[in-house]
Amino acid sequence: MIQVNVGMDKSNNSSSICNQLQSEANNDFNPLPPLKPPAATKVYSLGSGGNDFEYSSKATIETSLTTKALASHYEGQLIKAGWKKIEVGQSNCAMWSGWRFSNIEGHCWEGVLIFTQSSGQANQFLASISLVRI
Repeated sequence: MIQVNVGMDKSNNSSSICNQLQSEANNDFNPLPPLKPPAATKVYSLGSGGNDFEYSSKATIETSLTTKALASHYEGQLIKAGWKKIEVGQSNCAMWSGWRFSNIEGHCWEGVLIFTQSSGQANQFLASISLVRI
């Protein structure tokens, strides 16, 4: 089972999605590095789950950043952790990026990270990540 850590930095006194997901998921393997949200951003878990071959997680994010700035913030952390961005795309209200990485056991994984701005709410986004082992 894989664990996705999308969470709030505890220093800003917000609830930690990291802790919520850790209790929901098997802690044997975590392919996603701990991701820290931008300053003055709130993250709320919408759930996560998976198995040894696929995994997904969703969250609502409240921030004053643009879609592009929000995506860039999280993508930089994935790149720093050794993930390779293989594709990127955007529309007026969404931005997505495709990724490839190998876990500690040497298995190759691919996934997509998507940020979609909620209609009618300029500062609210749906964030999702879906991963499959290839």
